[in-house]
Amino acid sequence: QGIFYTIKLSVWSIIFATVLGTVLGILRSSNKLFRNLISITFVEVHRNIPPIVLIFISYFFIGDQLFNVLHIDSIIR
Repeated sequence: QGIFYTIKLSVWSIIFATVLGTVLGILRSSNKLFRNLISITFVEVHRNIPPIVLIFISYFFIGDQLFNVLHIDSIIR
């Protein structure tokens, strides 16, 4: 059961990271200053936050709220 949960989590993470990376890459290559700054700001903020802090934020704050609002829990299981 644990291996299937790990695989499912990995697939969702890869999909999310691919979409986010594509969007940020498109914004970064834009000639508009505001779009370019959005991408630069996002990347620099996430580079400077320690990974353990990002894990805690995503698990305790974003994870609980996102599952409740979007009812993702029933879709994943």
